Amino acid sequence: MKTISTSGKTLRFFFLLSTISLLIVSCEKQDKTDEDSPCGASQLWFANYDVEADIVWEELFGNLRTIEYGLNGEPEDICRDEHVILDYLVETYGDTALPNLLVRGKSSWGSFGHNKSLSWVEDSDPSYFGYDEVGLTQGFEEDEPGYIDLNIEFTFPTTGSLAGDKQWLKDHIKYIRASCSYQKKK
Repeated sequence: MKTISTSGKTLRFFFLLSTISLLIVSCEKQDKTDEDSPCGASQLWFANYDVEADIVWEELFGNLRTIEYGLNGEPEDICRDEHVILDYLVETYGDTALPNLLVRGKSSWGSFGHNKSLSWVEDSDPSYFGYDEVGLTQGFEEDEPGYIDLNIEFTFPTTGSLAGDKQWLKDHIKYIRASCSYQKKK
């Protein structure tokens, strides 16, 4: 697992700055495209996941529990001709990486998908952070808008029961966030 040392304020600033910068770059790019482009205005979508309520899937494999969080309402009006920028952020209550915890951001579109492992960032607000960029052209027809589903998955040694594992996450995970910057389909 990669470890990065920085301050909590710096991490939050970086997360916000990277998302805003990508949006600005997308806007500048949009200004330079010609009128025949299928892409419209730049958009920014973000969400906070509820550690207790937004579970979409769970599995026990041997002594490892996997719990995946997701929500409805992700963008469904994406221009498939431009890449989508994704940011994932998971903040914990402790000050060190949680032992044997794997955190992954998952994106899916059409019949395609991509997983991104999040890196541990050491600071005053310990966090797992991940950045990804995906293209949607292979998932959608040229004249239809694209969509993307964003989930965050945790894999860790089980406490022995699903209820205990859910409680373990609730006790260790402060919040889960995801954002995506994209251009809207005209």
